[in-house]
Amino acid sequence: MTPTSRRLTGTVAVAACLVAACSVTPVATGPTTTVAPTTTVPGGAHPAETSASTLRAGVTAALQGDMFLVALATSTIVSGGDPSPARAALANDAAELGSLLSGAFDAATVSKLTTLWKQRDDLFLSYATAKVAHDAPRVKKVVADLDANGKAFAAAFGAADVNLTADALSAELSPEASAITTVIDDQVVRSTSQYADLTTAAALFPHTADLLSAAVAKAHSSKYPGTTTGTAANLRAQVTATLVDHVYLAGIVTATILNQADTVAAKAALSSNTDAFANVFSAVYGDAAGAQAAKLWNDQISGYEAYAMAAGASDASGRAQARSQLDTFKDAFAGFVSGLDSKLQAASVSSSLGGHVDSFLAAVDAQAAKSPSQFDLLGQAGRSMVGPGDELSEGIAEQFPTKYLP
Repeated sequence: MTPTSRRLTGTVAVAACLVAACSVTPVATGPTTTVAPTTTVPGGAHPAETSASTLRAGVTAALQGDMFLVALATSTIVSGGDPSPARAALANDAAELGSLLSGAFDAATVSKLTTLWKQRDDLFLSYATAKVAHDAPRVKKVVADLDANGKAFAAAFGAADVNLTADALSAELSPEASAITTVIDDQVVRSTSQYADLTTAAALFPHTADLLSAAVAKAHSSKYPGTTTGTAANLRAQVTATLVDHVYLAGIVTATILNQADTVAAKAALSSNTDAFANVFSAVYGDAAGAQAAKLWNDQISGYEAYAMAAGASDASGRAQARSQLDTFKDAFAGFVSGLDSKLQAASVSSSLGGHVDSFLAAVDAQAAKSPSQFDLLGQAGRSMVGPGDELSEGIAEQFPTKYLP
């Protein structure tokens, strides 16, 4: 599959020092089949929650978060700010990737892979610094270093996993590096094409997550039963990707509000992501369900907007009202999905969404206070969506077991 065939469409907005991408992925419902799901796969009774599927979802969230946080850091550099807090958030995301790989590789291999990935992130920041300084020789050197880093990471992974060659992984990483440096070029000159180019770059990473997790699961099949590419795993990975996008795009909206900037482009990007999320329900339950999902999801977003406005005005009462609106949202959404799917319990869904709301509002509070912690808190909020993505996709997979196989 070529990089072009992996591209998704979407809209990206820049707000203050925040840059994020929205990848709009239609959720596959799987092929029509009358074959019952296997019961011989350990965990097969929970098709979206096999160890292989869980690995893919986790790697998807980690790699997408990394892409977004790189964009945050380079945007900060271009804006003349201190990239250190965003760099620290990137390091935490790399540690999450290492934790996911630790189930398959020894400590020395994990350390080598995560060190190389951190170096890769740092090179993107160096590229942005060189571009801002109009240092052409340095830019050329960083590009060469990125190529060498990609080959080194691919070689280290390929040496540890016989199911993914260094050449194949290097070919995967090279266009990603080029796509990210294109975004940085756009940021430096304030080009409007940065939105489409960042979307293109971000859209490459779910495929990379698929490639890496599939290789790991195949090499360590006893640890990762199920498949990373089965219909249930596809559903879970795609739902996870959409929810992670939601966090970063909502973060852009709250940042634009707090900076009293124009929110039109940011809200348009978030709206496209909401449509992608609603398509999950349209594809499975029909258009009416999709429309209701979108309405409820937009209620959540309006709650975040109200909270940001109140936080910017130091309005404690407004914050409390917005928080109440978000509590109403999570209970309403939980009731909605449990009404569609008896496999989903309203109390459990509400609790899962409540954790996401809490983590996101912590990031908004940090934005309002101009705290350096805002980047890491946004990263944590992004990773918090793995849980809701798991719960929603597993409920759907269990409800339609002939479509979503482990």
